[in-house]
Amino acid sequence: DKLFKSQFYLPEPNTLYTPLGMLDKDILFWSTMGTSYSYNIFMGIMEIIPALFLLFNKTRLLGLCLLLGVLTNIWAINLSFDISVKLYTSFLLLINLVLLAPNMPQLARIFFTNKPYNIPPKAPAIKPLPKNAKRLLQTTLGLIIFAETLLPTIVTQQFNDDKTPRNYLHGAYQVDTIQTQKGETKGAIHQIKRVFIHRQQYLIFQFTDDTMEDYKLHIIPEKQLFELTDYEGNVQQLTYTFDHNKQHLTIHFASHQTTIHTHALPWKQLPALKPLFHWTVDGI
Repeated sequence: DKLFKSQFYLPEPNTLYTPLGMLDKDILFWSTMGTSYSYNIFMGIMEIIPALFLLFNKTRLLGLCLLLGVLTNIWAINLSFDISVKLYTSFLLLINLVLLAPNMPQLARIFFTNKPYNIPPKAPAIKPLPKNAKRLLQTTLGLIIFAETLLPTIVTQQFNDDKTPRNYLHGAYQVDTIQTQKGETKGAIHQIKRVFIHRQQYLIFQFTDDTMEDYKLHIIPEKQLFELTDYEGNVQQLTYTFDHNKQHLTIHFASHQTTIHTHALPWKQLPALKPLFHWTVDGI
């Protein structure tokens, strides 16, 4: 997931236009990680290499030692940023420690004493499988691991989630004008300053006080219709028009006789998403 950037995905437009102090720590961390493609690749490699070491007897101890550092770091991040997989990460770290436990005396001797390392005697061997059966089992397990981890990506040909196609309306829209036939200028609709179309099919309104309200979105392009569902299961329909050339999105609320005119914002040009690189940082 890290290697193909589907875990720490590119921050959504609604996150990018949320004031920093209004973001929860887990979303803030997740979004920051999602801005860097190269660091995701690095993190993925640093988890894949020790995982591969676990597959072979001669490198298993080295893999467990490397994973102890990797998992401890992940565990600390989850605790510090209130990320919701604390128990799962703790369980993985516990498994790592249990597997390392038989080798702890030898590791302590290597790092904390000058005594030579003695290879511990081997435990009585269990009757091995026939050579052909062992190879067949190893090959089968290897293919299962390969299929689980790589086959979905190979099928979709999406090796970088940043480049995965989004909905044609996906993005951020700044409200230009709000027109109403009732002559009303108050109410929640008239406080909307931005509209967001989320990649996971949500319509999000941002109000002048920077609070947000989201709805599950079903787009019916042939009818130019937005079907919104709130958290209570209530459904409402809004008509829309979209000018591809000018990137103007117009949303009409029939129940309020109100129309919102918006234009697309260049959210991908925000500083957080620019591929900047500096060897040094000059202080002021």
